Amino acid sequence: MEVMINVNGKEIKAVEYAGNMYVNTTMHNINCFDSEGNFVILPASGVRVDARSSQVEVGKKNGVAFVKSSFDVDEASQKIVDEMIEAFPGIIIVGSIIAAQAYPGKVCGLCSVPGYERVAPNEKRMRLDQFIMY
Repeated sequence: MEVMINVNGKEIKAVEYAGNMYVNTTMHNINCFDSEGNFVILPASGVRVDARSSQVEVGKKNGVAFVKSSFDVDEASQKIVDEMIEAFPGIIIVGSIIAAQAYPGKVCGLCSVPGYERVAPNEKRMRLDQFIMY
């Protein structure tokens, strides 16, 4: 069920489902299946968790650079992530893979439903019972 949660005066769209509270911090709705195959939409919450990317060159081949990327927190995003966790312990904050790496243990990334790994974005179906955590 879609609900509005209040985090320090900011109204955030969330989904309460099967005893869990989910917040989608991407800018698009996420189509999911739960463990029983029920279709659930995680709507964009209106809050985006940002991160900065930085690269370190680790090699070069024929003029092509190879880099290792790392992802760093954005202070404003860190604040809202911490506030959501404080206000709603146990909340599941869903973000991009980049955000999941920048906020390890706090923001999680998505796992595809088997059979939906290699389909167009609008056809994707993600798991509601399993997430990537760094």
